[in-house]
Amino acid sequence: MISRQTNYLKGAITEMKRLCASVISCVLILSLICSGLTASATTITGAVDTDNFVRGVDVSTLDMLEDLGARYYQNNVESDALTILKNNGANYVRLKLWVDPYKTFTNLPNGTYQFSIWAKTNGDQDVLQLYAKNYEGDELTTTITTSDINWNIFTIDEIVVTNNTLEIGVYTVAGADDWCNLDMAILRRVE
Repeated sequence: MISRQTNYLKGAITEMKRLCASVISCVLILSLICSGLTASATTITGAVDTDNFVRGVDVSTLDMLEDLGARYYQNNVESDALTILKNNGANYVRLKLWVDPYKTFTNLPNGTYQFSIWAKTNGDQDVLQLYAKNYEGDELTTTITTSDINWNIFTIDEIVVTNNTLEIGVYTVAGADDWCNLDMAILRRVE
């Protein structure tokens, strides 16, 4: 009986993953279409300088989608999803750090990036830092400290990616009563 229930749950989870992948792919496609329409409309009217707009995408599930076999095309040519997004005006990336407080990118276009995150904390951790590594440079860190419990932004500038790979995250050594809330992790290509 347990075996049948386990197989049923595995099948249900697989179907949910496929459904989520389809929905997220549709959202990404709609986002690309909408950002293209917005850019065209503002270019035609000339009323707004589009370089000052934040055109962001959430790529938190991109690895999952690619693991499930998702492929991305621009002009009927298969290409890397991040490159397609960049080519269509995306200038910010939103990451949700699910269970593990880090994210590793492969096939990331080479260039200079900035990583920032909003945090609030009681400030009692022995170590609490934002980091960037595995990009063919020295590990970069920024200590997350605060003397109050308000939201503050912490940033690592000048992450020069030369190997199409980057790991970003948050590292901590803390006691049982220490806490930190994180939000709006943003990886942005600046050059």
